Amino acid sequence: MHGFTGLITFAAIVFWIFFQINKGGPFPEINPFGVDPYDAVGSFDWTLVRVPAQKVGNLLPRRFVDWADRFRIDMLFTRVRWVHPRFHPWRFAAALGLLAGIALIIPQLQEGLPPSLATGLLATGIFISAEFSATLVGFAVFGGFLGLQPPLKIP
Repeated sequence: MHGFTGLITFAAIVFWIFFQINKGGPFPEINPFGVDPYDAVGSFDWTLVRVPAQKVGNLLPRRFVDWADRFRIDMLFTRVRWVHPRFHPWRFAAALGLLAGIALIIPQLQEGLPPSLATGLLATGIFISAEFSATLVGFAVFGGFLGLQPPLKIP
């Protein structure tokens, strides 16, 4: 479990560093992102898909390398527009909370299956609801400060 927490912490730190680097734009001709945090999410397609495909392009099938060059994270969100982070930030945060809760269950399965189905469902519900709640509370508290949610319009 500590390794998984360390991996999540490492990913968050890398995401923050990558956003800080790209905010100023040291690679604006290569990476046109970096205006706001959602653009940093778009920068990950550049980092996680295109750069590795270019580095080992001679070992991969040509069709895959061509697809990686054309890949944009927005391609994913055009298919699932109801969780697009720009248009539906709360839905996106809720979806991430659910996925994080499910991701917390997977390492627990290395210890073996629960003794009964009821115990397993209870543990699963606790993990998912705790992570879901923590994500939504964190988004509510820090989302405005980080520029992830639009300002509240009080009439």
